[in-house]
Amino acid sequence: MKLNDQSTGRILLGSLLLAVLSVFPITVFAGEQTAGKTDQLISAKMNKEMMDRWQKYATPGAEHDRLAKTAGKWKTEIKMWMDPSAPPSISKGTSDRTMVLDGHYLEITYSAIMGGMDFKGMGILGFDKFKEMYTMTWMDNMGTAIGISYGKADPKTNEIILRGKADEPMTGEKDKDIQYIIRSIDEDHFVFEMYDTIQGKLEKVGEIAHERIK
Repeated sequence: MKLNDQSTGRILLGSLLLAVLSVFPITVFAGEQTAGKTDQLISAKMNKEMMDRWQKYATPGAEHDRLAKTAGKWKTEIKMWMDPSAPPSISKGTSDRTMVLDGHYLEITYSAIMGGMDFKGMGILGFDKFKEMYTMTWMDNMGTAIGISYGKADPKTNEIILRGKADEPMTGEKDKDIQYIIRSIDEDHFVFEMYDTIQGKLEKVGEIAHERIK
């Protein structure tokens, strides 16, 4: 049978399409495999970077070592100023400080007689490596609130300064600014100072002097 030019063109075009279609799935499959391997490599790299980052922030550092130096048993002298112009009330007590959760946090407990009442309190002090800030929680048997404060260390004064908010149920005030200063004196002595907002100004209302029990 003799084919004209038009018939020959259609046959060649059909053959070309078959060739392209036969190769196309292989090319796509090979491309998918390459893309899949690339995605796996990228994912593995990202996972390693994320794990390394997590490990960095999850591992206690120099700040935690600083907290650990205050672990132990302490005797305390508590001074409270109900009126800044009057002498403070003074009471004696004890404090236990223990590093917990594999050295990640410092657990603090206090026990004393204040105003003839049995006082017990506890808190957690830690250092958030991601935020680069100290964080402290506090609660005691003379209230139902849990206080939270944040702050940083001042290397010039050897102090940790924490700030937060507190309520005053006796006056109805809420979210007053408060401040705590932890001042290191030496390995066996440090002072914990408490500041409250009075008439719009931070005033010192208490301090706890600590002396290590040996």
